[in-house]
Amino acid sequence: MHGPMIIMGDLVSRMLTKFVELICCVKGAEGAQGGSGNASDFIWKAIWKLKIPGKVKHFFWRLAHNSHPLRRNLVQRGMRIKTRCTACDSAYEDGGHLFFKCCLAKEV
Repeated sequence: MHGPMIIMGDLVSRMLTKFVELICCVKGAEGAQGGSGNASDFIWKAIWKLKIPGKVKHFFWRLAHNSHPLRRNLVQRGMRIKTRCTACDSAYEDGGHLFFKCCLAKEV
């Protein structure tokens, strides 16, 4: 039997995976077009119009722009901290690791 938090976690995980795939496709298309930005503008306008909480839209925007306050980003901004993932201590803590590759993220 699945509790509501497990089901919600699975839903968010699937949404996040599809979102990242979509952003990667858009960035690849922009590179092929010379970076016109039209495809990206279309995607972001569609995302902002979705009937989902603003905090979810904001989270996705920050993920796509690598602006979450993760250890790797904080070091690049001048903080003197260790960049290893505090959950698994096996890799640098950046968005790709924390949300997709970390052993704890894979459990969600």
